[in-house]
Amino acid sequence: MEAEPLRNISDVTALHRVLTRWGNVREAECFIIGCNFALRVGDLLKITVEQTRSDIITINEQKTGKFKQLPINEPARKAISRLLIWYRSKGIEPIYLFQGTGNRAKKLNKPVSSRHLNNKLKEAAESIGLDISISSHSMRKTFGYHTYMNGTDIRYLQALFNHKTEFQTLTYIGVTRKTVKDVYLNSDIGIDI
Repeated sequence: MEAEPLRNISDVTALHRVLTRWGNVREAECFIIGCNFALRVGDLLKITVEQTRSDIITINEQKTGKFKQLPINEPARKAISRLLIWYRSKGIEPIYLFQGTGNRAKKLNKPVSSRHLNNKLKEAAESIGLDISISSHSMRKTFGYHTYMNGTDIRYLQALFNHKTEFQTLTYIGVTRKTVKDVYLNSDIGIDI
């Protein structure tokens, strides 16, 4: 099944909380940062701590080969801060923002794998009863879904995701017929007589 966005912010919060409670702080903060950066997981995991010291991160996207400048918003900045405090508490001096901390990974100075992150996200989603297909790609889709639902023009998201059509972007971020129907049902424009 294809990864889906988390359509409720309360689910984002619950997923972060359960990961943190389980001691998976790196994965919890990665989830929040990923939902704010809207990067493919391969690009996200390669971000270094040094890159986060400025207000804008420049990356070369693996899939497209395009350079992207990414401002760090407040929620992402707070998540980065919490993550760096956690590393210090463990005596870890990471090179990568999402540094692997297992015995093998420590010697290689590598970020966690996307497989590891996917497994942790799936376990956490199941534990809180989220009935969606989730993976690390859900972070990117969650960004798109909430940004669109908060009023961002679909053309901006289309450009951000490098999609060819608006329909492709709407499908990608999970805006389905049901979502459109819900928008109609939740719009109450009337008068009291």
